[in-house]
Amino acid sequence: MTRGKGEPAPGTARWSDPAGPVVAVVVLAAEPPAARPPVESTRVGGRPLLDRTVRVLHAAGVRRVLVSAGRRGPDLVAGLVARHAPPAEPCPPPADLPPGRYLLVGAAAVFDAETVRDLATETGVRCTDATLAVVDADTAREVLAAGPADAALAGIAGLRLRPAAGFATTLVDDRDGRRVHRALWQRYGSKSTDGLVCRYLNRPLSRPVTLLLARTGVWPDLLSGVSFAVAVAGAAVIGFGGHWWTMLLGGVLVQAGNALDGVDGEVARIGLRTSRRGALLDTILDRYADLAIIAGLVLAAGGRPVDWAFGFAAAAGSLLVSYINVLAPGAPQRLLRRDVRLLLCAVAAAVSAPLAGLAVLAVLVNADAARVFAMVLRRAPGLR
Repeated sequence: MTRGKGEPAPGTARWSDPAGPVVAVVVLAAEPPAARPPVESTRVGGRPLLDRTVRVLHAAGVRRVLVSAGRRGPDLVAGLVARHAPPAEPCPPPADLPPGRYLLVGAAAVFDAETVRDLATETGVRCTDATLAVVDADTAREVLAAGPADAALAGIAGLRLRPAAGFATTLVDDRDGRRVHRALWQRYGSKSTDGLVCRYLNRPLSRPVTLLLARTGVWPDLLSGVSFAVAVAGAAVIGFGGHWWTMLLGGVLVQAGNALDGVDGEVARIGLRTSRRGALLDTILDRYADLAIIAGLVLAAGGRPVDWAFGFAAAAGSLLVSYINVLAPGAPQRLLRRDVRLLLCAVAAAVSAPLAGLAVLAVLVNADAARVFAMVLRRAPGLR
């Protein structure tokens, strides 16, 4: 494989440099199967796959994305790319491609920005897990001039194989969406900061809900509101029910809200809809829900001064730990994370022991807050 005139040596162009010779070309299938929707219109994470691809490429630092559809016509391509933000452009005729490095992307490839950035460190390389290849301009022209181009892309010879650094797979057809979403959940469903309750109880409970909703495109902020409403409903049932079965029902609702609290984040990560606004909204609603649940337990215990005292201590400790982690992002991990605290509240309600639950929660959460606070103070700069 040779480079065209003016072609940069492999690895010399910065991937994120808008002036650099790096362009992504999404190669659509020449003709979709009869009676089946084209693969680029299949919804992945609530977005058409082509839309998702364009967004991932821009997130990886690609400043120019071209879409090539071969014989399917410029009008079709123009209609597809006009719907995207960040933007994409119709691909010019292959002979008009300028010298540079090109990332050729199969229309059925599902991948993340980490994989793109890793592949872009070389030229003459292809991903082993999806149809992604970084080539020189001569190879790109040959592939796009071939008919059909998608088949030519899949058959490029002489490229070094490289496993995906992040996530990459291929959507076989529109019926393959369930497998792809399961793979996306495995990659993005959990977080490294998950505690034991979240990892082994909440995530398995939230997984089927997330897989059901991820394809619909539902907005994660709405799911945050649903989780909040379920938790507050549980608090109300606990506080005003007055019967053992209402206590049990309230405990179930609190734990349901606990599990559903992860759905909004999972759907957002799978559907590329994460945002600081969504994280802020989720945090605020969580704090209100926490206070409502503690108030429900106080009322269920009888609302005596001792009940309010333990409720105040539990609420103060819960808020203090969260506040410390906001002020000191590098603070040690909490032992009494929200998933553990809500499970403790749910169990206390379910067994009709609200005061005991408040007392245990107050002691444990304040001990955890004191531990974190002491470690933050020891690490903080200042006079000793």
